[in-house]
Amino acid sequence: MQTAQDLTLLDGGAEAFPRMVLAIEQARESVQLEMYLFRLDATGRRFVAALSAAAARGVTVRVSLDGWGSSQDAREIKAELVAAGCAVSIQVLARVVPSSRAGAQSSQAPPRRRARRVRGRHQRGR
Repeated sequence: MQTAQDLTLLDGGAEAFPRMVLAIEQARESVQLEMYLFRLDATGRRFVAALSAAAARGVTVRVSLDGWGSSQDAREIKAELVAAGCAVSIQVLARVVPSSRAGAQSSQAPPRRRARRVRGRHQRGR
């Protein structure tokens, strides 16, 4: 069991990313990486190189990218990593539609309700 003294808080990517890449480089069996924002900048290229090298040495590598946050480079990242032997998925969440417009977005509109007054109060129809 770990205690608070065993943990180190890393403040942002400048501290976290080098340790993440080091962990990938030292992996022996598997790597599971989930990223919201993944770009093919210098940092992203370091991750692609480390993940590709891990796969080349027989490590099972699975990467999950957020389709929104990584949309700029997700397809290219996926192509490079898949070519290197990594399993890559791009997660795309369904578009959220406000409930007031939900019926307009579907093929079948919800039933309309009529308002009626009962004893001076406004009530929704049944």
